[in-house]
Amino acid sequence: MVAQVLSGQDARSQEPRGDGAAEVRIAAQRLEDGEVRFGLRVRDGSGGWVEPITPRAHRFDPATVSIGRWLVSSPLTLEVDGAARGRLARSDQFEPFAAGETTLVSGLEGWYGDARYSAFHDAGGDLVTSASLYSATVGTPDGELRTTITCQNGEISVSIGGLPGHLSDGALTQRTLVAWSVDHGTQHREHRAVTSRASGPELVESTESRLPRALLGGGSQLALVIGTTPELTTNIDLDALRALPVYDNLRHCGSDGARSGRTELRIRAQVRADERIEFAVQQRIAGGWSDNILPRARVIAAFGEATDWLSSTPVSVRVELNPPQGIILPDTVVRQAPKPITPVMRNGYRTASLAYGVYTQDVEGYYPTKLNSVVVAFSAQGLQLVVGCLGDERRVSLSGAPSDATGDLTLTIDDRQLIAGWSVSRDEDRVSLSPVDSERTIQQLREAQSLSIKVGSDSAAPVSFDLVDLFATPVQANIDQCGNYVDPEWQPVINRLFVENDLGEYYRVSYPEDNDYLRSSQVRVIAIVDTRPPGVDPINLVMTCSSQGLTFHVWGLPELGQTHTLSLHLGDGDWYGEPVSFYSYEDGSTIAEFRIALDRLKQDKMLQFVLVLDRPVRGSFDLTNLLGTPIQTNFDNCGRDYWPPERTYVPVVAAEQQSSRQLRYRAHENEDGTISTSVQLTAIAVLEDERAVLLGAHCLSSSALQLELAVPQILEPGEVEVTLTIDDRPAHTNTWNTATWRASGFLHPPSNAQLMAQLRRASVLTVEVPELLTVPLIFQLSGMFETPVQGNLDECGFYKPGEVRTLPLPLNLYEVQAAYETDRDLGVVRFWERIPRRTMPETSTLEQHHREDVLSIGLAMFCGSYGARLSIYGAGAHVLLGDHVEVEWSADGETTQRDSWNVERSGASVTVSPPRARAIIAMWRQASDLELQLVGASSDIHRFDLEAMFDIPVIDTFDACLAMQIPSQSPPVTGIPSTTSGELTFAAGFLGGSSWLISHLRIRDRGAAPVRADEQDTRSSLNIGCGRAGLDLWMSDLDAAESTLIYGDSVAVSWTIDGRSRSDTWNAWTQSLSYGISPVDDRAFYEALKGARTLTIRVESDPPISKTYELAKHDFWGTPVQPNLDACGDEPASIQSR
Repeated sequence: MVAQVLSGQDARSQEPRGDGAAEVRIAAQRLEDGEVRFGLRVRDGSGGWVEPITPRAHRFDPATVSIGRWLVSSPLTLEVDGAARGRLARSDQFEPFAAGETTLVSGLEGWYGDARYSAFHDAGGDLVTSASLYSATVGTPDGELRTTITCQNGEISVSIGGLPGHLSDGALTQRTLVAWSVDHGTQHREHRAVTSRASGPELVESTESRLPRALLGGGSQLALVIGTTPELTTNIDLDALRALPVYDNLRHCGSDGARSGRTELRIRAQVRADERIEFAVQQRIAGGWSDNILPRARVIAAFGEATDWLSSTPVSVRVELNPPQGIILPDTVVRQAPKPITPVMRNGYRTASLAYGVYTQDVEGYYPTKLNSVVVAFSAQGLQLVVGCLGDERRVSLSGAPSDATGDLTLTIDDRQLIAGWSVSRDEDRVSLSPVDSERTIQQLREAQSLSIKVGSDSAAPVSFDLVDLFATPVQANIDQCGNYVDPEWQPVINRLFVENDLGEYYRVSYPEDNDYLRSSQVRVIAIVDTRPPGVDPINLVMTCSSQGLTFHVWGLPELGQTHTLSLHLGDGDWYGEPVSFYSYEDGSTIAEFRIALDRLKQDKMLQFVLVLDRPVRGSFDLTNLLGTPIQTNFDNCGRDYWPPERTYVPVVAAEQQSSRQLRYRAHENEDGTISTSVQLTAIAVLEDERAVLLGAHCLSSSALQLELAVPQILEPGEVEVTLTIDDRPAHTNTWNTATWRASGFLHPPSNAQLMAQLRRASVLTVEVPELLTVPLIFQLSGMFETPVQGNLDECGFYKPGEVRTLPLPLNLYEVQAAYETDRDLGVVRFWERIPRRTMPETSTLEQHHREDVLSIGLAMFCGSYGARLSIYGAGAHVLLGDHVEVEWSADGETTQRDSWNVERSGASVTVSPPRARAIIAMWRQASDLELQLVGASSDIHRFDLEAMFDIPVIDTFDACLAMQIPSQSPPVTGIPSTTSGELTFAAGFLGGSSWLISHLRIRDRGAAPVRADEQDTRSSLNIGCGRAGLDLWMSDLDAAESTLIYGDSVAVSWTIDGRSRSDTWNAWTQSLSYGISPVDDRAFYEALKGARTLTIRVESDPPISKTYELAKHDFWGTPVQPNLDACGDEPASIQSR
């Protein structure tokens, strides 16, 4: 076929004119029944040809038509724009021409069907318009592809999202084939680049794309194919795109004006004598129709087999364009965040199948907390559809899915079906499924009435949800304005307070165990009465704010069985006779409830009452006390939503101290990051078997306040009567709960906060438990609620998330443990201590190797009174032979150094030390990592984390110790190794790699010595030494034989030297796992002791202990190191060696 053009001009050589032109083709098809049908094709926006558009009258039977007679179809309308893009349709399918000008829009966004649109100006004043079209697609995470058309800076672009997130899901490549056709016409292909977005991968334009023109051109449907493996296919509704309010913005992107015109065409056909059918096109002109427009190739055989559509060569049809259509730009509208709202803080059930709730989660970076609002729909099968706002992100999830769920879902939203692959998350025994695009899913659910889900295979039973009320709960505003919240107008008092005065009046704030927002605030005042009849309890006025709102009650009324009335009045107001209902409880108590406006109460100072019994009881309540507590704001705003205030208290950790003879406290961080705090007080009186009873106040796991009485016996779970006498107040008996943990029993009061409030103002507590204890217990409460960790108890449950603090030095003992894993399964333990006055910090790192010879190697550094020492220690003595071993080490990968170190054995362990440690420690102090090898003994390379090793609270003291000048002794006797002679141990030299000369003498007390070599020696030691700080004298291992306690930093001591007795206060400290004591003036005590035969010391510990040292019997004063001790601190003479 050969094309013929209008006015005799060929379409390919047509000169441009002021009017527009579009090319069309005649399409004809011979059908199986012998009839022939025909239509027209027009080029689409991409340059291809759309499927034939058929007029209403478009088919005939060639066998019944007269030869040479022209048949005429009904007309079609062709619309052409200034870019020669044509749109062809039946005439009645065109909307009327827009009159005059086209006005673009700005400040719009929303959803229309399955499309989301927006048009706003950016900060630079440019109009940005976008439309995202969602179309069902099998093989994508959410069951849809998202095609987004964007006009920005006068340029149009198209991106494709909603794609599979991993290569295995869709085999995406860096350049992926995209193909499309309009109305089943010509298929166009191009390659697009893959880029990663927060919502998943997207296909973006990598070259000049024709896809935008196809989307914005003619036609009703665009078929899109993504060349993944397997392919993704979808159909995009172009009519829905044209219906969007922002369509003109996209269509006229970058243009200043628009011209378009329309004309009508019809098809003519005749059967020729040669049994062929000839076709032509006519265009409507003024007064009728034009002559036939005859394509060059324009005939088909009239008879024969059925064919596909056959197309003529194209003809060019000119259309007179309307005058340029003006583009009116909109006013500049920059997207503004919606006005923030005050979030709703409520929980509850709306129907039997629906729940909603609001809760907070402490997350760093959120002020004051991360607010979560959720609505949950329940299915009959137990699955939960959760729609909510978590922080500032809207989420959808299906919770409670089967444990073997893969994420493959078939969703039927009303009558629309999607096949999706949601992501799967597993939390212990709970499985949840979530879509990638929660915003789109929420929009789909919002417009639906029901949702049916099949989880897994087609044979799975569907799970149904009723969506009618899903988006109609009181917390929906939180979800709609997710994260866009204003600061609250008021801040409640939320700490767990319980404050009581001497009269028994109190105010408190509490809340249920599940940390719900329905807290209860309460104030109680006691009536002022002239006389109180016998048997009538004190009458109380109680104001409460709870989930029930603001209520007023009168407590302490007699039993309902007695005839009585209660009347109330304010100021000069009317009396309220029997204004309320009365309620009676099992214990016989009765309360009355009355209603009155809070503002009315505030107008007077007293509320008067008359209680009519056998004779009237008259009295009044002081409203100044009732309405004047620090929690009054909770009552003023009772029932109003609020956001919990910021938590500012930073809890104390790494604190442990025996503060006095009876009192100790501890605060530490648990493995899960929570903080546990304990304060324990020992009773003055002990039980008959001398076992102690402890009163404890605890904050467990950062949130649970608990008071308890710990008794040394196992208790069955149950209840027991406990009588408390606080100072000189009347005794009060309550029922406490009992429990057992390990070998101790615990008694817990009915109200932890109330008891703590009472004890904080008291000095003495007497406890009687006749069922369990034979004697009353007396606790001296002074200082119990004044320890450095008291803030942890006061703010229990309200700690600032993610932060902890330590107490300032000095503390008797610090201990931190940490563990990490590498390719060799290394474990690390750090330990250090600082002893008051002596300033002896110690730090060590332990590295464990799991090998056949079970070699355990550790690295320890010391700096204190006896110099700077460095040692390697561990088990596996058979590995190290001889008195020396070659050691190679390298710090931070620098040059390897090698030296001979000394080997010392003690039982099954060995210690390896350099001749001089100070220089090596100084080098390692500046390094981060250490590699060390015991050459000849083991091929293992031991790695130590020096940075972690020196990360301790006492590092400043350690550094100061290293910087001290090296002292000396006169006469400097040296070269005496550690020697044990009977009950004596002595040494003089640079021991254990010390940089200073050390002299030391020790004697054991006269207790029983171990019988076997592997038996523990439980005797205490008297030590005299000379080191950097001069002469030291101390006793250690005091509690090795007896279970004794020393409280605090000092202890009363009395001693007898050869029959002469004295007493004084000595220093005390916790040294590793034992107690040590020393006189305040070491030199004075040494001079008094020197030459003595015996020494007996009594320590007023708990219980007291006495130790006797037989000095003369064991020749204590005759050791080789005695000259060094006598002259400790003198100027040095020449070094002598023995």
